[in-house]
Amino acid sequence: MNDYSKFETELAVRPDDIDLYQHVHSTRYLDYVLAARFEQMERFYGMGA
Repeated sequence: MNDYSKFETELAVRPDDIDLYQHVHSTRYLDYVLAARFEQMERFYGMGA
């Protein structure tokens, strides 16, 4: 039995978020994580920012 929930959020990646090596910078990645968190809190828990 799985006690964990799985949530998914699709975010648009802008071309300027990608470096010359085709990687997302770690600070930009954290922005993605926070954006997904706020979107999921509003959609699944009704707690808007």
